[in-house]
Amino acid sequence: MKKSHLLFAALFLIGNVFAQKTKVEEGSENIGGGSNKALSVVIYGSNDNDIEKAWKSYIKDFNPDKVSTKDGVFADNAKIKAISDNAVDVYAKTDAKKDGEVLFIVAFDLGGAFLNSSQHASQIKDAKKMLYDFAIKMTKEGMDEQIKAQAKVLEKLDDKQKDLVKDQENLKKEIENNKAKIKKAEDDITKNKSDQEAKLKEIEAQKKVIEELKKKKDAVD
Repeated sequence: MKKSHLLFAALFLIGNVFAQKTKVEEGSENIGGGSNKALSVVIYGSNDNDIEKAWKSYIKDFNPDKVSTKDGVFADNAKIKAISDNAVDVYAKTDAKKDGEVLFIVAFDLGGAFLNSSQHASQIKDAKKMLYDFAIKMTKEGMDEQIKAQAKVLEKLDDKQKDLVKDQENLKKEIENNKAKIKKAEDDITKNKSDQEAKLKEIEAQKKVIEELKKKKDAVD
């Protein structure tokens, strides 16, 4: 892919990120063994593997009995006081939509019911904040990676520009050197013409010397 195409792709991704506002939605999703209430948020500038890896690390802070990563990330008996005084089973999965855009889905099984706004109005606000903060963190980290990648592209472009400037300076020096050589050659040609004219005069004079000698020879009795 040409660098111009890479730059366009990067600008498109950046524009897409800033055109969107991070928002946590509630709905029914196929998660936790069936169609259950869950929260979802779109994370930009990242990928499903990185998101699930980061969520696994994040959910461990709530001291679950275990965390498994089969078909997403499952945290068994997490202790999330903001959501429930009891242990909570947390199901999470990703759904990649397109480059740099992943739908992240999380469901909280409170034991007998999945977290939802109609039954758990106060707790769901904290759950939404958890997902919002996580999504913002992942989006910013994704953008940091984009910045690093584009900074490397910029560094290479700067190096190429410096090479071009150096090449130009070398070409200018070569032109100046060639100008000096041409000037010397022109001066040498002028001198050569003058030397030729002088030499022709010497030749004519020498011819006359020979002719005079021949006449003297012929005059000898």
